[in-house]
Amino acid sequence: MLRYLKSNSLRLLTAFALLIGTTVTINGSAVWTHQPKCPEELLK
Repeated sequence: MLRYLKSNSLRLLTAFALLIGTTVTINGSAVWTHQPKCPEELLK
């Protein structure tokens, strides 16, 4: 197992970075696109 990790460490690091980047992007865009309904009192 240790030999596998040593020989494929960059591949595993790249896959982990891609996973983290995708997760952050999806969560960040969900925050930017969420638009709650504005109360009518604020529009007057």
